[in-house]
Amino acid sequence: IFVAVTEELAPSPLADLASLTSNLGAFSPGFSPGITSYSVSTSENLDIAFLRPVPADAGATIEARVNSESFALVPSNGESSLPLGPGANVIDVRVTSEDGSMMRIYSLMVNRVPAEPQFSANANLANLVPGTGSLAPGFSSDVVVYSLTVANSTSSITITPTTADPNATMTVDGTAVASGTPSAPIGLVVGSNTIVTTVTAEDGVTTKAYATSVTRAPGTADLAILIPSFGEFSPAFSGGITEYTSNVSSGTTSLTLTPAVALIGATVTVNGDVVEPGASSSPIALGAGSNVILVVVTSPDGLATRTYTITVNRAAIEAAPEILEFVLGGDSPKTVQLTWLSEPDAVYLLERSDDLITWELLGGDRTSGGQVTTLEVELPEPLGRRVFLRVRRR
Repeated sequence: IFVAVTEELAPSPLADLASLTSNLGAFSPGFSPGITSYSVSTSENLDIAFLRPVPADAGATIEARVNSESFALVPSNGESSLPLGPGANVIDVRVTSEDGSMMRIYSLMVNRVPAEPQFSANANLANLVPGTGSLAPGFSSDVVVYSLTVANSTSSITITPTTADPNATMTVDGTAVASGTPSAPIGLVVGSNTIVTTVTAEDGVTTKAYATSVTRAPGTADLAILIPSFGEFSPAFSGGITEYTSNVSSGTTSLTLTPAVALIGATVTVNGDVVEPGASSSPIALGAGSNVILVVVTSPDGLATRTYTITVNRAAIEAAPEILEFVLGGDSPKTVQLTWLSEPDAVYLLERSDDLITWELLGGDRTSGGQVTTLEVELPEPLGRRVFLRVRRR
């Protein structure tokens, strides 16, 4: 016969924790049942503490509170949820022994630390727009090298960059530019010009450079117009045509040329003499037959020249009619009467000159009525010390 004897145990006086864990991170110092004060730092993004106290004696009662509020029993699942306020929070865990004779409080100082700010590393551009022309290839944030060509007349250009991240910053050729705002004008030399747009991400570390190669075309050395004082050009003038001819009468002993340039700043010479664009050249003497006049245009940048060749054909000078009689009369005005051998029905002109270069018609033309022709005209005043007169057949 077996007899079981059961001795009823007295309630335990133990009021210790066997362990204390949470979602807050590592305690300082590390947990030990005999230590009742701890601290822990955690992110301010964590606003609820999940506390898991385990008693050394299963019969002990466990309660918890935060920031001196009322104690509440830890739920049966052994986890207590405690809301945390900003900054420092104090969590108390109270353990009461089974027999009620002992009580111990474990305190945990929780310091919520502001989270480290997260800065973007995005250093991309969302757009890049030149003030003149178009980029090649078309803009893409992943493409960092572009090119475009502008006319010679474009001496400067602006660049308008826009960042993908509004908090990123940037420079254009080293000068700060706000997103979506044109840069200051950037001077262009003839040929290649590289403009660098550098983006710095919000994190201040990540950078990305976009290079734009701008080619400024060389200057042109064209004339827009060229006007002779006598005759007409063949073919009609055009800036792209460089060779012309012009036929003038035997009486045209000189002419001038008036050039106008296609590009402001270009310079012009006529037979080696500088002529201001839009002004007439000095008179160019013409001999009988062919006369070549060279008009040279130099572009504003001095890199290009163009020569226009003008061939002026002056008709041969006919032999002067034989003068039979010359009579100078009158005082004011003076008159001159000339008689010469002529051909019937031929038209004759009487001209005067002070320098044998420029001739002026006197008294209109005269049609001969026979083999002898007489013409009397007034000499315009004032008269120089020398006056040359000639009769020629038209």
